[in-house]
Amino acid sequence: MTRLKIKYNDENGTSSTIAFDGTWLLKEVREDVQGRDIGTLYSVALTAKGQYLVLMETPEHGSRYAVYSSFQEMIDNDALPPGIACMVNEQMGYVEYLDILN
Repeated sequence: MTRLKIKYNDENGTSSTIAFDGTWLLKEVREDVQGRDIGTLYSVALTAKGQYLVLMETPEHGSRYAVYSSFQEMIDNDALPPGIACMVNEQMGYVEYLDILN
């Protein structure tokens, strides 16, 4: 894990920077789905404490982040579009085995 820095805009539109130890699982991936801002870039990091940081950068609203204690909490809070959630799942090596071919 390395020291990661991200810049974001707080609720007041003020630009700030945070730093934490972690590793990027996905960086600046775009998936346009109905009900979400078009052109949003998603980045997901796994922190040294095993939490998930989701950074969302939108053309209209700037950037913001949220931290989740588990992959399931991130999914339950609809933090990512389905396709990007699947990419994170694959990156982490979580695979559900279905015995349907025999």
